[in-house]
Amino acid sequence: MDDYLTFCKERGETPDKPFTGKFVVRISPELHRKVYLSTKLSNASINAWLNEKLEIAVNEELNRCGA
Repeated sequence: MDDYLTFCKERGETPDKPFTGKFVVRISPELHRKVYLSTKLSNASINAWLNEKLEIAVNEELNRCGA
């Protein structure tokens, strides 16, 4: 870790911060209801359902952009 911090300092760059895996998203009550209903139809938790949908959306976007 110290080597990485020294490397960043030498290059004048800000070190990357680790991601916690948590973020808060505000959505409309109507969308919240629809998400809830979709999770019930899928027999999944909201967290599991969102993880699956976000993974699909991110992969599609990255593939579209060639990343």
